[in-house]
Amino acid sequence: MKRLFLFVLAASLIIPPAWGGGAVPPAWGLVLRGTGGASTASKPAYPAELNTAATLAPDIAAYLFHQGYGSTTRNYVAHADSSILTNATAEEGLWVSDGLEFNANYEHVRGLLMSNLNGTGSIVFRFKKTSNPSNYRYWFVQDDDYANFCVVMSSAEHDFYIGNKVNYSDRTSYLDGNWHQMVYTWDDSANERKWYMDGALKQNLTTSFSWSGTAGDWLRIGGRPTGLGRFAGGIFEYFYIYDSVLTSTQISSLYADPYQMWASCGTEIQSASTESGTSREPIGDASDRMMAASRFTAAETATICSVKVRLKKVGSPDKAMNFAIFSDNSGQPGTRIGNWSTPYQTENLSTTLDSDILFGDIGAGIVSGTVYWLVGRVDGSADSSNYVQWRLGATVTDRELDKGDGAGNWVDEGAYNGIYWLYKR
Repeated sequence: MKRLFLFVLAASLIIPPAWGGGAVPPAWGLVLRGTGGASTASKPAYPAELNTAATLAPDIAAYLFHQGYGSTTRNYVAHADSSILTNATAEEGLWVSDGLEFNANYEHVRGLLMSNLNGTGSIVFRFKKTSNPSNYRYWFVQDDDYANFCVVMSSAEHDFYIGNKVNYSDRTSYLDGNWHQMVYTWDDSANERKWYMDGALKQNLTTSFSWSGTAGDWLRIGGRPTGLGRFAGGIFEYFYIYDSVLTSTQISSLYADPYQMWASCGTEIQSASTESGTSREPIGDASDRMMAASRFTAAETATICSVKVRLKKVGSPDKAMNFAIFSDNSGQPGTRIGNWSTPYQTENLSTTLDSDILFGDIGAGIVSGTVYWLVGRVDGSADSSNYVQWRLGATVTDRELDKGDGAGNWVDEGAYNGIYWLYKR
């Protein structure tokens, strides 16, 4: 895999022209499905899981945005074929009927580290315009180093930057208020940057370039994290990232059915929304991870594909967290069954609001009537000021995942359970 890193050019040399004129629709509100970019396929029910064995499953990351369930939750599905998906939640954004809308300053999803991308790749997403940013319309961008990697638009430009820019001639057809599937591919060996819309190639520009994604930077989806009037101005329904250049045949297939790599994981098997149960918490962990666990008895025989838990942060934790299902070993977690879930970055939790966070790709087979443990872990050393609370009811103290002294022993926390929901295939 070829990775070439270049220094960022001086901003004065590469600033794109400003957005010009035009009425600005209201920035907030419910936006219903448009008519453009149509597909006969239906979005899988929430929650869903990525079938990584599917032919066109994204091999870097896949985001499937669903409507939020109340103003205090951030529900989404985001999976990867490996643990490289380090962060996948909206730092800002408005949930609407079809996805996630970016219509205000600084709104974006902080996706994954740029080190996971390279000189060949493809990005596929479905978008509908709802407003005009006052400056630039960013669909994706590498942190604040937009000249290294981004697609940005103004009234006079439609640019794909990878160290330098190419300017597509069509700057308006995708801004008609209808849904459109957009695909951008790049290949530094062929010097090609292709743009497809609704399954058809719009333009292939062949200006020479070298891959310039900076390893320590993040890919931002839906907007730039700094400056005013730098957001997508519309709704994203899904966002896929591939480590290869998709062919025209593959792109046509994705246009016809953009959900072909997803499987429904939407049947709830059981949940715990009160304090009933038993939880255990280690004071630290020998492998430098803080963990907490809630015990449950399987209501039926099934394969658990995802879990949802209610979380809140204290201070400013900045570590990844996962959940998994374990067997019972004499009243405490024993052996892990299935996988550790896709990770979630704890810094995106709220300090004031509860968030119901979905953890996918569990793949744990459970047997009716058998006792198991739902275990959450936060990587990294203990921090008494910055940690995660696994929320319980209002009458008891919340479980704290990221605190401890490194003793590595499970500690009985009493007959309480963290709030959770288990989903089966």
